[in-house]
Amino acid sequence: MVDEHRIDVAISFLAADEPLAIQLHNRLVADGLSVFVYSKAQEQIAGGDGTEEFRRAFHQDSRIAVVLYREPWGSTPWTRVEQDAVQERALKGGAGWEFLLFVMLNNAKPPAWLPEVRIRLHYAEYGFEQTIGAIKNRAERAGSIFRPIDAIAQAQFDAAEAAFLTRRRNFFDSKEGGDAQKQAVIAVFGGVQGLCEAVRQTTGQAIQLVGNDMQLVMRADGVSVSLTSALQQINRAQDGAMVLREHEGHVLGPGESGWYGNGEPATLGEYRFDPEVAQDLSWRWKDGDRLLTSEQLADSAVKRMLALLRRARAGDFPRLRF
Repeated sequence: MVDEHRIDVAISFLAADEPLAIQLHNRLVADGLSVFVYSKAQEQIAGGDGTEEFRRAFHQDSRIAVVLYREPWGSTPWTRVEQDAVQERALKGGAGWEFLLFVMLNNAKPPAWLPEVRIRLHYAEYGFEQTIGAIKNRAERAGSIFRPIDAIAQAQFDAAEAAFLTRRRNFFDSKEGGDAQKQAVIAVFGGVQGLCEAVRQTTGQAIQLVGNDMQLVMRADGVSVSLTSALQQINRAQDGAMVLREHEGHVLGPGESGWYGNGEPATLGEYRFDPEVAQDLSWRWKDGDRLLTSEQLADSAVKRMLALLRRARAGDFPRLRF
């Protein structure tokens, strides 16, 4: 019997999640699977009907389909094609849902059409290695055979990786990299400001903001979160980490003067986000084994502030004010 599946795994994702898709692709290929990822198949797609190539990859050419899910997946042009393909495959093609694995990247509700069956996992709980294991398990059950890549394929894989690392290094050493760093910091701080205003408008919770080009402080109800960029203290963009600190008490922001009547506010947690880039050299912030856009980092920072406010309301620690 001829095997109609020329792809083991097809991965669907939003542009912001391309770094994770590439990480999964590289690891699965190294483990002997064939994997469809848009950015790794651009040359083939460019030579034909891109929409049809996308549809076929998810509708019939792959053994399993993996969706890296967060909103607005399914609403963008390419992910809408992929969503339609997997729905048609499951509902009209008689494949059922076993070919599909949803990797939930945040707490957003899954699409209403996705059934309550065991075809999704939460990336925050599983992490990279267990997600790889879940994909390989699903692919093996669908008939995939793990074939370690041969020497030529390995050499090609290594050459492509080396070329990217060279481009990455040159980018970080260039003026372009420095400019991208500045814009990324602006995007993080601007994202925080926009989200805090949205919180105020929708809930009435006022979060005071104090900042400059290098630091932004959020504070309210006796707690604070500070974001500090090393941008103007380093020579290379690659060294310009963003550091987030959680504080019990109100901390002074840049340009402010004052004194702490009850002692220096205690630091409850500190988190470092190192600069990184995606395959297309778009800016990212490294958070463990995840790569965040500036918008995602801003969202994470405001969520940490809201978590501190919940703890303050619950009486987890004294409220210090200056």
